[in-house]
Amino acid sequence: MSAEQHQWVRVALRELGDRVRVARIHEGLTQERLAELADVHRSTVQRIEGGLADPKSSQILRIARVLRLPAGRLYP
Repeated sequence: MSAEQHQWVRVALRELGDRVRVARIHEGLTQERLAELADVHRSTVQRIEGGLADPKSSQILRIARVLRLPAGRLYP
């Protein structure tokens, strides 16, 4: 993968994290509560929101369900 492609992925992961954070706050959830409800570690939620994680699709699906969003709405 070229440096340009890597950059695109980093930007997309940051945007994903931003969307998760905004939706979580909108739902009135803490990172810890979202993690509990989605059955992921709190550190995973923290890393996703920070754009530092490349989450598994199953994690995104569970998070989206808790946030009452179609999973596709979380991706740029």
